[in-house]
Amino acid sequence: MDLLDIIGSQSKHFIIERSLSSPLNYLIPFSKFKREANIESVHWFEDSVDFEDDRLPITILIHSGLDNVPKLKIWIQRLSGRQIDLVITDDYSRSFQWNLQQQGLIGDINTVTSWKLSIQTPLCDNLRLIHLQLAEFNSLYQYKTPNLASKLVDLLNQELSTQNLYITKIFAKGLNSNKFVQHLKQRMESNLQNMDQLSKSKELKIKNGLFEQLDSGLQCDLMVFERNLDFLSVLLNQLNYMGIIDESLGIDINNVKLDEELVYFNESPIFDKIQQMNFGLACDFLNEQAKSLQSQYDELVKKTKTDISKNIVSQLKDLEDAKNNVALHTRISEFVLQKLDIKNSANFNTLLEFQQDLITQSLSYSNSISTIQEWIYAFDYDAVTVLRLIGIISITFNGLRESDYNKLTNDIVEQYGIKYWSILQKLIKIGIITIRGDPSIIKNYSQLSNSLQLVQQDDSEGDISYRGYTPLVTQVIRKTLNDDKRSNWDDVDLSAIIGKSTEESLINESKQGGASLQVEGSTVIVVMIGGLTYAELASLTHLAKNSKRQFLVITDGVINTSKVINH
Repeated sequence: MDLLDIIGSQSKHFIIERSLSSPLNYLIPFSKFKREANIESVHWFEDSVDFEDDRLPITILIHSGLDNVPKLKIWIQRLSGRQIDLVITDDYSRSFQWNLQQQGLIGDINTVTSWKLSIQTPLCDNLRLIHLQLAEFNSLYQYKTPNLASKLVDLLNQELSTQNLYITKIFAKGLNSNKFVQHLKQRMESNLQNMDQLSKSKELKIKNGLFEQLDSGLQCDLMVFERNLDFLSVLLNQLNYMGIIDESLGIDINNVKLDEELVYFNESPIFDKIQQMNFGLACDFLNEQAKSLQSQYDELVKKTKTDISKNIVSQLKDLEDAKNNVALHTRISEFVLQKLDIKNSANFNTLLEFQQDLITQSLSYSNSISTIQEWIYAFDYDAVTVLRLIGIISITFNGLRESDYNKLTNDIVEQYGIKYWSILQKLIKIGIITIRGDPSIIKNYSQLSNSLQLVQQDDSEGDISYRGYTPLVTQVIRKTLNDDKRSNWDDVDLSAIIGKSTEESLINESKQGGASLQVEGSTVIVVMIGGLTYAELASLTHLAKNSKRQFLVITDGVINTSKVINH
């Protein structure tokens, strides 16, 4: 249900949790939202506010995390006697409402409504991203809660209905991925049973492969992955424009904080060109654009001395807007470069080269451990960078020796503080760090890398997102899709990763109609449980731009190394 429909147009005061302001503003300019929802005043949920006794109703919009229950209780007590309408996100809405009931607060609230918050972003002409704005990585792997697959099934089911798509083949890898598939198939069967007779007849006809060639656009492949299949793509430093900004400054959907100022990524031809581009190339592009635009602007200003027509004025305004956009992204880039200015001789390129040596296994295990120990005491790298590198070593060398893990733990605690002991324990629990002898998600990195060609000799693609590395999800999709025959995993070897692999057809392909293949315009749906990085999105965009198919990517959120380690 749309948020405007939920809260209505009657005059009201509005209380909103700060973290929801960015997604709300992304979906609709807040000034327009405020006007259409007839909001008299806006206040932060985190603040303490005394309202005038004007008796206007009050709408509160917050996340349904249980830590918000005590804060909401304070608000309800403060607003005693006022009409309170509560809107909560769908994250944990049932348990949230149960807790409200246990606290005896339900009777003090006029209405409680859940809002299905999802953000949709076109990344290129034939690729859309939809994500739920959830931070579910830790709950998925540290606490092993099962609700995320269910939420993503709800989102996918909604898209299938809206886009009139029919899944004809499913590919899945991993425990949570297969839970997702089972839940989806149950949902599809339930939907079928609830259809009217005409719709059910058509659905069964498609399932039996009897649809006509004209209907083959309905056919789509579903590919389901989960985050722990490829932790490397989270740990490696992202090299594309948005990826480096997210790691350095932190992106909140469409804005980034520079000092204390929020700066928004405005949609523009310049932003469209650079957002997936290698960061170094993007900086060069911005410099060239700045010079070119200034030159054009100066020429046009000269013309205004003899010509002040509407056309000239319009061109001047367009050039001024383009100059402002270049200046904005130049400023953001300068902030990033300041963040990357690591002390002394240990610089960003040294870090990238070390990571490159690890993923190509050009260094021995012993030398890799010695380098990390040296860097811990060199005071050049922060704790997150060191933990990132330890995780990469653990994955690429199939685990750490227990003695090395103990030494590194002592060094990290001594250098960075006791809190990092518990973080190391967490990284073991979620599977980023493994002690040799214990089961690991990736049983043999060398085998996996070689079979899927994850490390590219030619950096032309890998350099978009990571130095010489193609994310596993991108490489599996590339090897799965075929322009001449049905998608298959004949060339995909995932035996080096623990977890069930599924390749299942949902239609009868023995019939002529079902066997017909329409590649151009057909849809590939990619579900990533546990979050995607901006670098992976850049790599997927590169793949989509060179494909005849349409791509829909669904995930719970955008993730980076800091979010994994610090949350």
